[in-house]
Amino acid sequence: MIKDRHSIAWAQHSLERRETQAREQTYKALLWFQKPAVSAGALFQGAYDAGIDLYDFVAGVSHLTSPVLTLRDSLKSAWDANKDNSGDSWLEAFNRSYDEKRHEHWVRAIGFAPSDISREDIAKAYEAASLVLKDDQLSAALKEFTANKTVTKQSWTGIA
Repeated sequence: MIKDRHSIAWAQHSLERRETQAREQTYKALLWFQKPAVSAGALFQGAYDAGIDLYDFVAGVSHLTSPVLTLRDSLKSAWDANKDNSGDSWLEAFNRSYDEKRHEHWVRAIGFAPSDISREDIAKAYEAASLVLKDDQLSAALKEFTANKTVTKQSWTGIA
């Protein structure tokens, strides 16, 4: 089982290394005046992506903390509780509706639904983390891979 994981990690490492070498060769083949444009494009793309992600996060958090939206959720939940004919009490229907609306805001703010994470997913993540922490060879390979990838990304974007 551990050998399988080692071979998967090494295969992914070699694939990433080949992709990195291909990118380096492509970058080296560019003309001198194209390299700054490619580097600037990568820089602006990264800044744009960071800005969009920051905006999405701030918008999600503002929805969570906005008293106006909280009041709106309360009013919608009260309206839904009045329309609900499921046999529950008005308070139970209100709480269920309000919790669903707040849950939607939380999912939007953090980017995923925590309920989508299963116990099996957590167990797999724990197992993988334990493997990396306990296996010195795999840990060293991952550190080397990370260092190589960082150097390559810096040289690809022209930072180094």
